[in-house]
Parts: sequence; structure tokens; C-alpha cells
Amino acid sequence: MVDTAFRTAERAYRRRDPSARGAAAAESAQRASLIDFGAALDARDAPPHADSAQAADAPLDAPLSLGAGRFTLRGHHPGLQVIPRCFGAAEQIQLAALALRRWPYRPLGITNLGELDAPEPARGGACGDKACVPVPTYAGLPPAQLSWMTLGYHYDWNSRSYDCNSAAPASGGRAAAAASPLPRRGPMPPLLAEHCARLVPGFAAEAAIVKLYDERGCMLAHVDDAERARDAPVISISLGCEAVFLLGGLDRETGPVLPILLRSGDALLLGGRARLCYHGLARVFARTAPDHFALGAPPRAPARAPDSAAAGNGGGAADAATQPGAEIDADAGLSRTRRAPSGGCAPCAEVELSLRLNILEWEWLRTHRININVRQVRALTSP
Repeated sequence: MVDTAFRTAERAYRRRDPSARGAAAAESAQRASLIDFGAALDARDAPPHADSAQAADAPLDAPLSLGAGRFTLRGHHPGLQVIPRCFGAAEQIQLAALALRRWPYRPLGITNLGELDAPEPARGGACGDKACVPVPTYAGLPPAQLSWMTLGYHYDWNSRSYDCNSAAPASGGRAAAAASPLPRRGPMPPLLAEHCARLVPGFAAEAAIVKLYDERGCMLAHVDDAERARDAPVISISLGCEAVFLLGGLDRETGPVLPILLRSGDALLLGGRARLCYHGLARVFARTAPDHFALGAPPRAPARAPDSAAAGNGGGAADAATQPGAEIDADAGLSRTRRAPSGGCAPCAEVELSLRLNILEWEWLRTHRININVRQVRALTSP
């Protein structure tokens, strides 16, 4: 097999057997070489020091602040944005609970195991309307062999294409007018679509690939080129354990391949030139999931809310509590936005937002990572 710049980086950051001699030192060396946007955010918020490096002296692959909590890389990959700690503890718990309890099952998800029925009977919405998307009562773990699920338009891994007749886009999205009249499986989860629209105004969340990684997991170099809407970014949300994300060039041979540390709650946007760059996940750092996932931890931290100043660079996320029609549940610490019935009625939405992780799910997250990768599939001019 041809040795490329990307393969060299994958080898450099792959997981070593923890019991092997020198494994701890190798992991420390890996961590020391990572581009850490969370540390850049902390440094930006810290008081300046007389001996701090000036921007002109920063290396070309150093994080560069775009304002409003967003960063890119100085001199590399225009269109890349990383928003460290974009999602607060409460929102991370919501998304993790939905990824484990609801999204893998009918009527929402298609998985590597096929279409799954919830292990326990599902009920209708909190409103009692059986037409509402059911919320499974099961609060254990999905099957151990589950490694991915697709939401919205189903992505066919063999043909590397979307079945645009398999599902409807999120209700209310700008692509709704171009929706196919043929039968569909079901809508995108409204909560996920709302998060993406806050990050990138006008973004139509039409498909998502949710990957579940254990401590040995990785994703080899690839490029996301099956979507027609390549002017829209790919939005990636990290939950659980930390990981090494590799970002290369327009082919596997072109370097440098940059290693980026992603933590739970981070959002990464691949737009512009970076949209068609090769990328992958080199390794997962086990037992690095934040403690707020633990049973009984009060999830009160709000999401970091970049303001609208960054809208011209891909949009600014705003805390749902600042939006019209939103309120804060003082007991749960969760922001709740009341929705129109088209995407699930308000009581059902509040059930969705009140989920908590149990001890089985927390133990699972200690050694796993959930990656939620959201795409706009069709160009807005599609017939």
C-alpha cells in the first residue's frame, strides 16, 4: 500500500496497547502535538501576560480567533471553523440520551444492523397524540454491535450516495419546498435541526450520520462529496471521550495533515475549501468523557453562545434561552424552546429535552465517543 501523508499521520496518532511498554509516554507525546482549540479559548479569555506571544509570531497552524467563540487555523484550510465548548453540559446530555435511546430506532434511524424496534414498547407524545413521533421508554443501551445510524436522507455506504426518497428533511427547513413527493421514512430530529440552524443560519439539516466509537475506534481518510449542496458546511458535534481529528488536503498525498483535539461539546464546521479536504478520526482517548454525564450530576451549564457577529463566517450560535418563545427550567437547567406542532408539539419537545443518562449509559460513555455529522444534501435550486 502506498505510503501517503495521511497514512503517516494515522500511524503517528493511532492507539497503542495501554499495557505495552512506553504506551503512556507515547500518548503524552501525541497529546503535546495536538492543536487544542479549547486551550486557545482559555488563553483568549485569560488576562494578557507581558511574555505572551504576539499574533505575528504565531505558527501558521496556530488557532486564529474569528470572534464570538469561533476559531480557524492561521494559514490553513479556509472554511474550517471550530467552536470549543459550543454545547453546554445540559445540551450534551440531551443529545447523548437521544443518540442512545431514540435515534437508533424506528421511525427515525437506519443503522448498520438495519431498522430496529425499541426493546420496550414506545408510547405516543406527551400530548397523547399517537401521530406524534414516539419516544421510546427504553433507557438502557443499544445493541453492542451498533456502530452507526443515519437520520433523514439515508446514506448508502456501498454506493456512497443518498436515497433522497427515503426521508423528509427537517420540517420548516429551506429545502422543504424542494422535497420529493415520493414516500419518506421520517423527518430529521427537530432538536438537531435547530442546533444546526443556530450554528449556520439558513442551514437545512437534511441528513445525519451518527457514529459510535469505542476506545479502539477510528475513521480512515475520506472526503464528504456525496452531497449536492457543497456550498453548505458539514457540521460535526462531539460527545463523550476526546479524540484526534486529522485534517489533510484535497488528496491523501498532500500535507501537512493537521491533528486537532476534539472534546465533548465541541462543534467543527467544514466549509469553503476545507469542505472537500480529506479528514478522519485517528484515535479515541478512553475515560476522558466529562463528569457531567455521570448519574445525578446537575446539568446546569449553558451552552457557549457565539453572538451574531460571526454570522458572516458561517453564523453564530445563540443560546435557545435568548430566542423568542424560550424559557429556562430552573430545576433541570435546560433551555426549552416551544415548537409548532409540525415538528412535534411543545409537550413532546419538553419530554425530549428532559432526558437523563443512567448509570449504564454513563459507564458506556466513559470509554466511547458519539460523533453527530449533519449535512445539507440537496442544493436549494434542486427541482
